[in-house]
Amino acid sequence: MSNCDKIRKRLAEDGVEAAELPEVASHLEGCAGCAAFLETLGGVEAALHELPMTDATDALVAKTLRAVRRAARDDGAGSGGGGASARPAVRDRWFAAGLAASVLIATGIGLNMGPDVPSYKRNVGDQLASFDMFDSSDEIRNYSKAATREQVIVMESPAYKGEDISRLESRSGSSAASPPADKKKDASGYLFGGEAGGLADDLALTESAEEVEREQDIVAQLDAEDQNRQTGERSKLNRLNEQSEPTVSVAAPPPPPPPQLEPEEKLFAPPAGVKSKDSDDRVVESVSPGLIAPPKNESSRGDQSLQALDESSRDQVAAIEGNDKKPARKRQSGVGRTADPDQIVAPVPDGWADTDVTGKERRIVVVPELASKPKPKPAPVVYRDRALAAGFIERYRSLDGLTFQDPAGYWANTYIPGDPAMRVLGARLRDWNRAAFGSRGAFEQSVRGVVQPFDAPRDAALAVYLSADTPAIDGPTRMRIQVGLKGAERQGGRRPAMNIGLVIDLRGVVAPGAGARIRALILALESAKQPEDRFSLIVAGPGGGLVVAPEQFKHGPLRVAMDLMFGAGRDAGDPAVGLTEAVGLAAESARSGDDPAAVLGSSLVMLVTGSSMAGELEALESMAHRNAVAGLPLSIIGLAAGENPRQVDRLVAAGQGNRRILDSAQAAEGLVDRELHAASRAVARAVRLRIRLAPGVKLIDVMGSRRLAEPQAERVREAEQSIDRRLSRNLGIQADRGDDEEGLQIVIPAYQAGDEHVILLDVVVEKAGPIADVTARYKDVIHLKNGVARASLTVARGSAIAGPLELNVFKNLVAREYALRTGDAGRYLTVGDMRGAIDSIVALRDLIGDLRATVTGWRSDPDLAADESSLNDYLSALSASAVADADQRHFVAASLRYAAFLKLQTAAR
Repeated sequence: MSNCDKIRKRLAEDGVEAAELPEVASHLEGCAGCAAFLETLGGVEAALHELPMTDATDALVAKTLRAVRRAARDDGAGSGGGGASARPAVRDRWFAAGLAASVLIATGIGLNMGPDVPSYKRNVGDQLASFDMFDSSDEIRNYSKAATREQVIVMESPAYKGEDISRLESRSGSSAASPPADKKKDASGYLFGGEAGGLADDLALTESAEEVEREQDIVAQLDAEDQNRQTGERSKLNRLNEQSEPTVSVAAPPPPPPPQLEPEEKLFAPPAGVKSKDSDDRVVESVSPGLIAPPKNESSRGDQSLQALDESSRDQVAAIEGNDKKPARKRQSGVGRTADPDQIVAPVPDGWADTDVTGKERRIVVVPELASKPKPKPAPVVYRDRALAAGFIERYRSLDGLTFQDPAGYWANTYIPGDPAMRVLGARLRDWNRAAFGSRGAFEQSVRGVVQPFDAPRDAALAVYLSADTPAIDGPTRMRIQVGLKGAERQGGRRPAMNIGLVIDLRGVVAPGAGARIRALILALESAKQPEDRFSLIVAGPGGGLVVAPEQFKHGPLRVAMDLMFGAGRDAGDPAVGLTEAVGLAAESARSGDDPAAVLGSSLVMLVTGSSMAGELEALESMAHRNAVAGLPLSIIGLAAGENPRQVDRLVAAGQGNRRILDSAQAAEGLVDRELHAASRAVARAVRLRIRLAPGVKLIDVMGSRRLAEPQAERVREAEQSIDRRLSRNLGIQADRGDDEEGLQIVIPAYQAGDEHVILLDVVVEKAGPIADVTARYKDVIHLKNGVARASLTVARGSAIAGPLELNVFKNLVAREYALRTGDAGRYLTVGDMRGAIDSIVALRDLIGDLRATVTGWRSDPDLAADESSLNDYLSALSASAVADADQRHFVAASLRYAAFLKLQTAAR
């Protein structure tokens, strides 16, 4: 919970008086949002104080006092030892007094809402709902509405369920008779005084023994429910909140269904043993053991007539596709089913699927609301069944139509240290003017990666973790195995002497602003140069070559060189130097000054480019590999004018260097500092992961990676052995590489301090027992030794509820789905396919909402709630007039692609 949430919760609980507290007052001075919240809360309290006072009836007062006295008597009986006839003690007399006060307050508000006060239309909960109490947490927002719904929650308790309502009303009315004449009253006619004997007389007059016993059961049930209020009652409050707010539900095509769907009666195929209820609010009770929570009714119905439907709600739904047709008449929602009487079915846009994976007709449903009620923002989505979550889980549990791969050989490394490849895109999005989208323009800014449960090792450079998304099985089961890596936390020390060949790519037209960034980078490198460093400057393009030799890398010669590079002296007709040739010159310059005893990574080639490298990619990749084997890594600094991230990734992987993005001239100094200290940040070198699957475990895929062909695998072996020999020679770490190992192998050239990385394997496990083990062998450059980290995984037999580790694996799988869908939506929008973008976003939004309602513990997950909120923001943007502008549409598409990237980044704890 953020600090703003805590302050607002404090104000909501304690009232405006809490603003005088020092910690609250200091926060309000610097937070306009919380100050506005306080002002609105004050208005609500002022409106309550303006309500006319209405005295409670004598009957109500008499019954309240009897309840207080009964609580006091029971408390005394309980302390006296009591026998079998003693009534169960209520929590305490303070609870009884509070209960009495709650009844009086609720009665007063109910009377004030009668015909005597026609101007008061909404209760306190509705007024609080008309503004944002908290950022996006439904759980906290529902807390503020709990007081106005306490009676409803009591009625939902098992003690009340099934009880005849008329009997309850008659019990309430049974106290309407005037109190006995011998009871004392004050000037207002209220009872006071009252000894224990009088209390017994009151009870005898108004309540039978059966009714007293029933109330005992209710009080005991409330005691039990109060113990679980954080889980059970909050869920009820969430449902009440959803039922009290007008809702717009937009259904869209879900992810592609798994092959060979079973008939609708089965809903999904075995082996999970799905059970379903054949009703309008269909609920999947069991798909993946341990993942899905007990089903709950999530439906929401309007409380107004069809004639009161707000036309703007229909327009909002139609605007998503630009459809200006009038809403269609109410129609059947499916075979054997009838649409809810309080709902209107809007037309399905052309091109949208008519049915979902369950065979039910797809509808765009608008739940009616008062036409006069303002709508500051679209209402949350209500999910009517668990079909989307069940379909997603089944897609990754289905055993049909699978192909398996040999769980051996070399696979591509997906860990590349350095700044994110899309940092330039992020910088552009930070400068994007989002005013056209109002308060719903956060988009990718609210997306957060998955927090990994990995602890950094204390006495080693690297730790390895192994887990799965299924805790127990009874037979052949498809699951995900997760390999997690965590580097040791280590403060950066003094960097080694650096030997760098700097290549500036000026083959094409220099983009606006790129020249200033390149100048800033060269000057930052010159400023950071220490006496023992050795730098040289090489240019690719017209008039290129070795421009500044290592012994001349000083301020004066650099100024002259930059004037020639970016001034009028540059002639496009001069002989051009190709990029491959320039990189070769830089490698030769660095190699001539390389110290074989120096730290690995202290000699390197640094390429600064903003142009495509497609024409020379193969030659550059081969050269980068040869140089890396010789101890000269290749790092690439992108200007993003036309540079392709995939080309950069290939070269960085072959050259064993870093990828960095220079998005502004001001960032040059920090970038240079990080690159110069990169060699000292590495905690492990030549990391070889060996993953062995037990007999009977079949590999479907290593998600996000690929199997390397033999030529690529040979390059990996050569690079690994080169690092092994050099560290043996320079640091005295014994060389131990050469032979291949059994199992699946991934080689990571260098692993940096504090980094986390996840590898997911999609497998089929035939039976319970040991299913996998992983060994990480590495060169520990902290402790100067060969390091080994191991982990193994065993799956139990039977069934078990998924715990935090299993849910973490499943959440990483959902993150991949989020990245895939948002990336697709960004590409659709880039080429002008608005329908494709909307389909992808709506399907993902509905899936995440369904998963939150289905998977145990995810309803209040803040990261998934933020994901769902961001997707609703995207849908709101695509229905706004602002996306008619090509520039704004381009930024929304870029935001979607960047959100896909961010979701796969590990979040800090």
